[in-house]
Amino acid sequence: MILWNIFLINYQKYLIKSFTKQQQVSLFFQSLPPKFIIELNSLAKNPYSKNKIIKKKSDIIKKINSIESEIKNLKNNIYYLKESVAAENLKKEYMSKIDQSDKEIESLKLQLNLINKV
Repeated sequence: MILWNIFLINYQKYLIKSFTKQQQVSLFFQSLPPKFIIELNSLAKNPYSKNKIIKKKSDIIKKINSIESEIKNLKNNIYYLKESVAAENLKKEYMSKIDQSDKEIESLKLQLNLINKV
């Protein structure tokens, strides 16, 4: 009986771990654009798509670099703004743009990792 209880407890722990992994995977795929997932599937199935994969990688890297340079520019602009009500509003706007850009970079890095695994 004791062994059976230990087995049930371990099985429940296993189910909980696997459920959280499934949730993580679903959240991961929800963060990616559906168009990208479809395109990646078609590239993975086609044996002659090596050039397209390389082009897609370089496009994503270029986009990441441009967003990072935009973030640097915004942070630089925030640094030079003076203290005033209008400047505070502008700083908040810049910070929201930076946050959105950070999220976009994370998504692009996930896409790049997926492409590297194809």
